[in-house]
Amino acid sequence: MKKQGWRNGKKYALPGLFLFGFWLTTTAQPLTRDQLTGQWIGVHAELNNASLCPLSTYLDLRSDGSFYLGMVDGKAPPKVMTWAMKAGQLRLDVLTYALDLISLTNDVLRIGQDSPMLFRRFQEIAVDSTAAFQTLNGRVWETDSLRLSLFANGKLLWENCQTYEQTVHCWQLARYGTAVFLVTRGNAHTCEGDYKPLWQLTQSGKQQFRAIGWNGQAVATETFRLVRPLKLSEMPPANEFQRCANCFDGSRYSVAEPFLRRYQPMLYDIRKAFEQYYKPVVASGQSGLVQIQFAVDCDGRMGRFLVKGFDNDYQAKSFDPQLVAQLLTICRQKLPAGWRRDPLTDQQQSDIDVLLNVRLSNGTITDVFL
Repeated sequence: MKKQGWRNGKKYALPGLFLFGFWLTTTAQPLTRDQLTGQWIGVHAELNNASLCPLSTYLDLRSDGSFYLGMVDGKAPPKVMTWAMKAGQLRLDVLTYALDLISLTNDVLRIGQDSPMLFRRFQEIAVDSTAAFQTLNGRVWETDSLRLSLFANGKLLWENCQTYEQTVHCWQLARYGTAVFLVTRGNAHTCEGDYKPLWQLTQSGKQQFRAIGWNGQAVATETFRLVRPLKLSEMPPANEFQRCANCFDGSRYSVAEPFLRRYQPMLYDIRKAFEQYYKPVVASGQSGLVQIQFAVDCDGRMGRFLVKGFDNDYQAKSFDPQLVAQLLTICRQKLPAGWRRDPLTDQQQSDIDVLLNVRLSNGTITDVFL
């Protein structure tokens, strides 16, 4: 089957492989070799900040003692290693774990505690990939929580029906054995990069298709209903800010100490920009702290601005709209463009979150700090 929307000629790592060293959880009943033998499809890794990183991998634990770790869409050759259960321990390649370090609930295998990975037991349901592609392509489909617009040029608009957040990616149908998966990857600017949750098609028809995947709450079989055909002239929105990565919840903002240490060298230029472009709004009651949170993607684009105000006792307060508008304009248009590179290593960064603090006294800036 012809694959849609992917760029070729790149080498791809195996997401999830590096996480094997973090398996630290317990279960009441030790698992047996027979329970673990079989094929497992990656769901996601739960990162330390409670964000989810979708996995595009499969884990094939074979009865002959070998196991394969590969990518469902075949973007990289699988890693072939050995596994065994002996003397109350599970060995995966060179790593050995006690049997109580993994858990299995309703055919969902959970591995780890600090950064646990979830795999679901694979069900090989044969689907005609050509017919499925003809059905899905150029149409809008939705469940109660998710709407997918699958464009004929290989782009996909992913919409959360609860939060109304929209992101643009690339899509393709990939065969894994006789099964067919809807694979979503990349962002609005490139088809390379990490993945969105996998959906395994189980049934497709003119008015609906059914698929197994992560629905935001659990692994489940969902019915995607036809909303409407896409017009040939329709294109995904191009003006929405979108991070490069799909491995976290973009609504959460956090600025860790490593960020503060690395970006302090930029502070001189940041302060200079505010000194040059800010016009004081001299008025009583305009004293306190304005915090401006925003995200910067891997190409230096800025978005997801959020403003919070506090008085001198750190109680929430509102500032003059003209004052706030000035601060936002400076952040959007006048700050130095070095966010995309690590100031200490000069290496290109992935997405980052920024928390900028502006202290004011009667509408005049007295300090700017990270």
